[in-house]
Amino acid sequence: MKRHRIADMGFLLPLLVPVLVVVGRIAGGGWSFLTVLFVFLAVPLLDLLLPADTGIVLPKSVRSTGRQLYFNGILYAWVPIELCLLLWAASATLSTTDVMSKAGLIVSAGVVTGTIGIFVAHELGHRSGRLEHGLAYILLCSIGYTHFLVEHNEGHHIRVATPDDPSTASLGQSSWSFLPRAIWGGLHDAWEIERSRLLAKGQSTWSPQNRVLRGLAIQTLLWIAVAAGGGPRALGFTIGQSAVAVVIVELGNYVEHYGLIRRRMADGRYEPVSLQHSWNANHRLTNWLAFNLQRHSNHHCRVLRHYEALEHIESAPRLPASYPAMAILALVPPLWRYIMDPLVMSARIDHK
Repeated sequence: MKRHRIADMGFLLPLLVPVLVVVGRIAGGGWSFLTVLFVFLAVPLLDLLLPADTGIVLPKSVRSTGRQLYFNGILYAWVPIELCLLLWAASATLSTTDVMSKAGLIVSAGVVTGTIGIFVAHELGHRSGRLEHGLAYILLCSIGYTHFLVEHNEGHHIRVATPDDPSTASLGQSSWSFLPRAIWGGLHDAWEIERSRLLAKGQSTWSPQNRVLRGLAIQTLLWIAVAAGGGPRALGFTIGQSAVAVVIVELGNYVEHYGLIRRRMADGRYEPVSLQHSWNANHRLTNWLAFNLQRHSNHHCRVLRHYEALEHIESAPRLPASYPAMAILALVPPLWRYIMDPLVMSARIDHK
């Protein structure tokens, strides 16, 4: 039990990352990229030195109410932390004339919203409560990606590891060709999901009940408010950090399912989603930062399971490094293919 309590404390790590943005801004210059170096360099390197995270999950019979409140509280606490960070970073960007500091703040803010922010939004978006969905929506508004809730839950989780899923990269596809397909395809699929849903109810696609249309309207009004309150530079910061965040989100999708496919059955349908259709990693620090999203096979097969209950699956396809490290590797297609394509072929053989 003591070991589990120590592991539970690790999920507080994400709440400390915004401090690095502030420290980097105070130090100035290139130090403003401190958060980027921490997430994409320091954490992956430290992960290689730490023991693998293959810990088992406590049975429900010994999980306390207090423990559940603790895990939920971390998610709820993140929302005001992120909003305060964005307000502070936008203000700091307006008050500095140093180009390097400005660029660092924009990129660092985008790293925070595109990693921890999306991890929290993803977790809350899979829950059924209106509060959780509302908080997820706020976080997605902060990066201009509100359609993600519709497409991810009602599109990606159904079509994952098939050619019909814009968030699944095919074998040999580079991250650079995947990104525009995933970004535009995700929005298109979310629109089609809403169009079909509203048609089935006898309502117009352009109804206010269209969740994608409503999200776009709210996002536009938010950006107008930012421009009115802080001017063009504040709007530039908001759009800039959103762009960084969206790229990171879709790089994550690229890494999570690259090359893995579901077979077609005799009736023409795809086989059910299994443990073999997601890439996993068992690196401890990143598991804390990503709220166990690296236990991705378990997430896709047990979609309603909360992050603290996701399990390491020894037989699931496994990456040679953590998600952040693999996301950086994905930016160099020849090296990515050299490392990953043999692993994909091996995973496909194991799946037969």
